[in-house]
Amino acid sequence: LPVWRMLSARPEELQRRAESLARSLGGLPGIEAAAKPSKAQVGSGTVPAQELESRAVVLAASGVPAAELARRLRAARVPVFSRVQGGKVWLDLRTIPPADEPLVVEALRSALG
Repeated sequence: LPVWRMLSARPEELQRRAESLARSLGGLPGIEAAAKPSKAQVGSGTVPAQELESRAVVLAASGVPAAELARRLRAARVPVFSRVQGGKVWLDLRTIPPADEPLVVEALRSALG
């Protein structure tokens, strides 16, 4: 089940994936991308206080405020959900299946153009 894969993903694997995705996204014009430690919330209804160690790709787009970039990503053909924190867009790798990573690159490319 996808939820069990998300919950059981090891931080080391998430770090490897975050670094790889950050390299791909950072290769787009006007994008700064970095892999960063993150905390993922297990669930807001059943276990609202439970957090898991995670990794995220943190994005900044030249000339595009973080809230606008997040909105554009949500509006992509394949929506990408993120959070805005510290003036940057955070993509938590715990919630992105590995097979969907190319879709994230395409969504960001679309959001910029």
